[in-house]
Amino acid sequence: MFLYTVAQIKSLLDVPDSAYHPSAHIRPHTMRAFLVLLYGTGLRPGEAMKLMRSDVDLDQAVLTVRNTKFFKSRLVPIGPELTRFLSAYDGKCPQQTPLASDQPFLRCRLGKPLKIDAADSVFQ
Repeated sequence: MFLYTVAQIKSLLDVPDSAYHPSAHIRPHTMRAFLVLLYGTGLRPGEAMKLMRSDVDLDQAVLTVRNTKFFKSRLVPIGPELTRFLSAYDGKCPQQTPLASDQPFLRCRLGKPLKIDAADSVFQ
């Protein structure tokens, strides 16, 4: 485990879109949302990747993390800044139709859930 400072996280978020490979499975705004979600909640990467749209209640500012370690579920409250950030992410994702509640909140270019190897590759 490695703990990042606020300055280190800010520098990761400031990486310009042009630094991302154009064919990467994860769009820059999705990678930023993933990093901010991890930093702002303490979720494990796999927990964040498994969040469905129905698990992210931005009106109530709470995440429902299902079937985690030891098959437990929990509610994770989120603060107003993180709520605004996730709302902005949710609003800028390209969608032909409204996002269904059973679709992943963090999506790769093909609309599928993020995978740890793809996120790791983009992060590197």
